[in-house]
Amino acid sequence: MFKKLSLTLFLIYSISVFSQTKYFNCLNTNNTSHCDTNAYLLMLCNYYIFPDLIGVKKYNDDSAFRASFTEKFASYGIQNFSFINNDTTSTNLVVMSDSSKIIVIFRGSETNGGFLNTKKDWLLTDAKCKMTPISAFKNTYVHSGFWKSYVSVEDTLLKTIRLHQNNQQKILITGHSLGGALAVLAALDFSLHQLQPFGVYTYANPRVGGERFAEYYEQQQIPTYRYVNKNDLIPMLPPTQSFHRMFCPEKDKGICGRYQHVGTTYNITKSDSIMINDVEVNVPKIYYNFGKVKRHDLAEYCNALYQNYFFKCNKSDAVPEPPKRK
Repeated sequence: MFKKLSLTLFLIYSISVFSQTKYFNCLNTNNTSHCDTNAYLLMLCNYYIFPDLIGVKKYNDDSAFRASFTEKFASYGIQNFSFINNDTTSTNLVVMSDSSKIIVIFRGSETNGGFLNTKKDWLLTDAKCKMTPISAFKNTYVHSGFWKSYVSVEDTLLKTIRLHQNNQQKILITGHSLGGALAVLAALDFSLHQLQPFGVYTYANPRVGGERFAEYYEQQQIPTYRYVNKNDLIPMLPPTQSFHRMFCPEKDKGICGRYQHVGTTYNITKSDSIMINDVEVNVPKIYYNFGKVKRHDLAEYCNALYQNYFFKCNKSDAVPEPPKRK
C-alpha cells in the first residue's frame, strides 16, 4: 500500500514538474523571422524582472529577487543565470541561458523601488534627452541618458555573454520601456563585438537615437520587433515635432536629426488585435495629448500577446498563462 502511494505521489510530482519545466524549450532558435512564441515568452521575462511582480516583498532585496527569478525560470527550463546591476545609474539586467540560447533582459523604468530608484530612472536617465554622438556607432546620435545607463554595464555584460556562450548559443535581447531602449543599444553594440543578436524584442520603448542612428542600425541587419500597446505614451517620446532640435547639441543642429524608432512595428490596436506595420507611424502633434501612461502596463502587453498569438510547440501547455491584471 505504502509503495503504491509513494509511486502515485511520485508520478503526480513528475507530471507536475514536467509540465512546468519546458516552456522555454519552445523558443524558436532556427530562424530569425518574427515568432509569436518568442514574443510572448520574452514579454513574460520583462514582467517578472520586476521584484514586486515576481513576489519579492521588499523591492530592493536583491538576494530575494535573484532567488525568486532563478526559481521561476529554472522551472521553465533555463539553466544558467547572471545578474548585473549598476547602483549609480540604477541599471539592472539578467542574462540567462541554456544549451541553445542566451536571453538578455533589461529592466525598465522603476516606480515601486523607492524615490532613489525612480529618480535615477526617470530623472537622471529617461529625461536626459539631449543626443550625443557615439564614435563606436559611426558618430551617429543617441539619447545621452540611455547611453550613460548602457555604458555603465557594457563591459560586465560583454564579458558575461562570452562566459555564457560556450555552445554557440543564439542571443535574444529584450526589454520593456527603458529596458527596450537599452536592448536596442545592446543589440547594436553586440553586433560590433562579433556577437550578432539572433533577435531583439522590445515593448513600449521610447525612441533611442536620430535618423542616422536608425539607418546605421538597419545596416547591421539585426532582426528587431517593436511592440506598442494602443496609445501608450512612452513610445511617442522623445517627440519628433518641430521643436526636436532642442535635443541636439548646439554645434550639431544641422546633422543631429529627429529621433526615430528602429525595427518592425507591431501595434496592439484598440480592439486588442495586433497589426504589423513595417514603418514608424508619424504621430500627429495633437495625439500626444491623448497618450496614456496606463497603456504602458506590463500585464496589458502580456495579455494582448497571449490572446492573439498561436504558440507552436510539441506540448499543449506550450506557454504559461499571462499574469493577472491588477
